[in-house]
Amino acid sequence: MRDHVLSGPGKCDLPGSSDPAFRGDASRYNPEELLVGSLASGHFTKVVLRPRVTIARGGDAAKARALHESAHGQCNISCDLRA
Repeated sequence: MRDHVLSGPGKCDLPGSSDPAFRGDASRYNPEELLVGSLASGHFTKVVLRPRVTIARGGDAAKARALHESAHGQCNISCDLRA
């Protein structure tokens, strides 16, 4: 489900979705925007991302690597954090 709502007791609802590059709704906040926004409002000197991928038995490791490289190049989180 790409569209979702973040909510908490006593707080306004926050409409969320995947990034438009991943067929999400551009009018809603995406995880990348929320992460970068939270980092920008705090005092952080370093952020380290260590994604872990498991390929199912019989999966195509070469295709998985290619997809990872493509996603990394389009990832707002990694691009914003490198800036």
